[in-house]
Amino acid sequence: MTERSQRWRMMVVVAVLVLVWIGLATRLTYLHVGDNESLLARIRSIREIEQPILVGRGRVLDRNGGLLAMDLAVKHVSVDPKFIHANGYPRFTGFQLARLLELDPAMVFSRLEQKDSEYATLKKFVPDEVARQIQNMKMPGVICDEASARHYPRRDLMSHVIGFSNAEGVGSGGIEQRLDRYLRGVPGLRVTEVDGQRREVFIRRQMEILPQQGADVYLTLDQNLQYFVEKALDSAMATNNARGAWAIVQRVKTGEILAMATRPTYDLNSYNEAAEQSRLNRAIGYVFEPGSVFKVAVYAAALNEGLVRPDEMIDCENGLWMHAGKPLRDFHPYGRLSAADALKKSSNIAAAKIAMRLGEDRLIRYL
Repeated sequence: MTERSQRWRMMVVVAVLVLVWIGLATRLTYLHVGDNESLLARIRSIREIEQPILVGRGRVLDRNGGLLAMDLAVKHVSVDPKFIHANGYPRFTGFQLARLLELDPAMVFSRLEQKDSEYATLKKFVPDEVARQIQNMKMPGVICDEASARHYPRRDLMSHVIGFSNAEGVGSGGIEQRLDRYLRGVPGLRVTEVDGQRREVFIRRQMEILPQQGADVYLTLDQNLQYFVEKALDSAMATNNARGAWAIVQRVKTGEILAMATRPTYDLNSYNEAAEQSRLNRAIGYVFEPGSVFKVAVYAAALNEGLVRPDEMIDCENGLWMHAGKPLRDFHPYGRLSAADALKKSSNIAAAKIAMRLGEDRLIRYL
């Protein structure tokens, strides 16, 4: 090879390198100072994210501050199969995750084999201590997202009153449903940017709205009294071979409900395994018309006020009495009966006439 040809080859290589550098410089200049709104918009769409800031539900407590419902910190464990196959050890990762999460290895490996996928959920509501073990192993492509799970420390105690919050965090029974808008709080929002490894660039955070924690709810119920009432129901169920039982304990002077128990019951921590009939609060779910037992209150009030005597004769109108243009009937027609016999026969007409002697205000006060 002659010296001339070597010189030409050197000049060609140098020229190519110069052209490449000029091309790169031109491209960089164009990207930085040119009109690249579409490109910038694409970059922003990749890097800008909106992160909801989760908020826990408020607690449910009894009248003495005893804890009945609370949120526990848990994690949702997911994987990035594409990243794991490119940067990690799929078999090692799969076996370790199956062991720690107590999952079928075949299921875990089927998720990891989705090589084009960037996200696959393995298990939700993983206890915080288990998730911490996974994070300490620093396996590439394994993601532990923050979450919370509703927990009921007393399990089935007061279950029908407390109710439960479902997997989506929505109250679905009892106090959890009735006061859901107070318990659930208001989630926050963060608008920020992330780098190539999806880590937040703090100086690029654009907006952060802090969450509002859910309110705590204090019940009038006393869990100690509730415990004894439920034990009494269990005993009554066993003694009478009953299919159901319920009881309410009330402080009459204030109207406070101190205990409300129903059988059969269920564990709030596994509400989805309970039969529908077991979740029914029979103490308020079964409705009975007062019927003739209501007459006892009318007679008692009239006797206490001296407005009727047991031997006083009352005309029962032969089973049909028109009052204020409306008919009132007895199931069996009666003529004149003593007040005591009218109560024995459960005469609607006699009870109505005695109630009218009391007057509306006095009757309501007695009731």
